[in-house]
Amino acid sequence: MRVFLVVVFLFGFGNFAKSLDLDTAKVFLLGGNGNEVMYKAIPTNDTGFFMVGTTGSFGEYFTSVYAIKLDSLGNKVWSNTYGINQINYAYSALELPSGNKFICGYSYDSLDYNGTLYKIDAAGNLIFSKQIGGLDWDFVYDIKQLEENKLVLCGNTFSNSSSYGNGYIVCVDTLGNVLWENQFNNENYETYLKSVCVYNGSIYSVGKVKNGNIEKYIIYKFSSEGIEIAKHIDLSIDGVSEFNNCEFKINGNEILCVGNKGLIEIDNSTNPQTLMISFSTDLVPQQLELSGGVGIENGRHFTQLPNGEIVLVGLTNSFGSGGKGMLIYRFSEAIVYYNGASFGDIGDEEGFSVCTNKNNRILFCGKSNSYNVNGEDCYWVSMQSPFIVSEYTLNISKQVDILSPVSIENVGNIEMLELQVINNKIVFTLDKKFDFSVYNIEAKLLFTGDNFNNDISFLDSGIYFIKIRTKEISKAQKYFKIN
Repeated sequence: MRVFLVVVFLFGFGNFAKSLDLDTAKVFLLGGNGNEVMYKAIPTNDTGFFMVGTTGSFGEYFTSVYAIKLDSLGNKVWSNTYGINQINYAYSALELPSGNKFICGYSYDSLDYNGTLYKIDAAGNLIFSKQIGGLDWDFVYDIKQLEENKLVLCGNTFSNSSSYGNGYIVCVDTLGNVLWENQFNNENYETYLKSVCVYNGSIYSVGKVKNGNIEKYIIYKFSSEGIEIAKHIDLSIDGVSEFNNCEFKINGNEILCVGNKGLIEIDNSTNPQTLMISFSTDLVPQQLELSGGVGIENGRHFTQLPNGEIVLVGLTNSFGSGGKGMLIYRFSEAIVYYNGASFGDIGDEEGFSVCTNKNNRILFCGKSNSYNVNGEDCYWVSMQSPFIVSEYTLNISKQVDILSPVSIENVGNIEMLELQVINNKIVFTLDKKFDFSVYNIEAKLLFTGDNFNNDISFLDSGIYFIKIRTKEISKAQKYFKIN
């Protein structure tokens, strides 16, 4: 097995070359007054993109699944929210030839975590939502198509397991019915399966095993019925490791896995680096590569270009301006070289997913808090492929989403049952002492009030955002409209 330690030259996103073609990169920030993040981007049949993640600003739940459809250049076409319980997360998606899409993740009510699966049509309308798993905690992180009418999901489950969570593989049909499911344990290690892919009828899934401070990457090979064929676990003694993503290379016969490896320094501190390993179809390691700087690096997701080059997105705090940056690598297997950039500005940015559409344009997505004093925004960048990192001045403003086709006038907390505007006053069905803050649609604080000071006659017509605080509710929120 060959090992490469690659030196990467990176540059702050706010100081790139002025000779940039204006269509080379488009940068987007979208959100509300809460936290937003995009965890997965996929190409769509119509040459556009589709992204899924989580929002704390929109939807009828405390956090909702957040889906955004983009055109071929990365501009928003529509956005929507979905949910099952009060807490909802989405981590992956896939599209069928019909244009219908599946979204997977997990939700939480007052008692339990449940894997979740949503099916929506091409316009974003919900077809169905279902819970996946058993009677205990269940989590789902990725979804891929196994056969024409079969989908395979991976995650982590405590249902029907020991006190340690098991790796979880489940197959459903396109109506959401479970066809089979299986779980896998590794002695006293909790097992997380973060990514799944399919090749020649076999299922491959990667993630990590964890016991206390010990974390090691793992890769499985399963039959098309979910029966374990082989597995490989990190055999190194020192450091922690995990895989976040796996896909077969364009030429097949090798599966490429990305994640991070924590190297132990002289002072016993851990220095996480981006980790890439390729395996044969029978899980024999073929090549290992580590890259990064003196800080934290984490390879989250990658895509392969038609010319065979790999583009990887992740996280760095070694390079660039501000705090954490969206790390991007581009490399060729032929000569093993890297160039890259840390996309970001004055705050923290993290990259979670990357894909390429039918027009050979690349999209990176994640989150940013550079332009949101109250939380984090969805953050994505689209650019031509193959891209050349150039210098230009970042000039971007945050956009507040107006969801379509769903109205944004929804309850943000189950305990906050109703909000009305009556005779120029804000009225709650909240039988307790409270105080609140009112913001405009651009997240500017307008005024604060309480039970006895709720006159809003001075407000113009428009859409506003309100946050409510009581002893029992640390953060309830809702949008309201004044006509």
